[in-house]
Amino acid sequence: MSQDLITEALRATTRLVLRPIRVEDVDALFALFSDYRVVRHRRHGLLNREQVRDLVGRAVQGSEKAGSGLAPKDATLAIVHARSGRTVGCGTLVGSRAQESACEADVAIHPDWWGLGLGAEALSGLAWIAFELRALDEVRAIRLPRDVAGHRALVHAGFERAGTTVRTASGGVRMEMPHYLMDRAAWEQIGGGRSGPCTAQRSRGR
Repeated sequence: MSQDLITEALRATTRLVLRPIRVEDVDALFALFSDYRVVRHRRHGLLNREQVRDLVGRAVQGSEKAGSGLAPKDATLAIVHARSGRTVGCGTLVGSRAQESACEADVAIHPDWWGLGLGAEALSGLAWIAFELRALDEVRAIRLPRDVAGHRALVHAGFERAGTTVRTASGGVRMEMPHYLMDRAAWEQIGGGRSGPCTAQRSRGR
């Protein structure tokens, strides 16, 4: 793992770095969100390059407003493979408008990197950011019913099934989706991110 990645990271794990999105991530994120294998498990449709460029632009602005080393309430982060330096996915934390102390986490990993447990590791990293950097009390996650691997990743990361919620999927279809939850007590019970798939170090300077 390069020193630059460690310095920039909001969370560094054994295999991954979660860092603020950069303009240079457009190509990697376009490859991610223009792949039907990824998007079929998400609540939005395929994204074109212009849409990805807009997403990256908004994410960069949010990071700049938050300041170096901080996680804004709404954060879009690059998931980087530490050894190769490749951006392999995207993670988001979206603050709850109804509950100030809660946020919703989401992760997308490129199919080239499926089957390695990186989704669970990235979700654990997002939980660490929410609880340790943002001092929130609750992290939630929603998955489409057919996203079997996504459900497994959430459970492996320490989330528990908390019922269903109605959300809008791609095409404007309203459907019930499984709802997962991790609160601070559960986070501390599993070691606060110090064990399991997210054994890692705090970023330098934090």
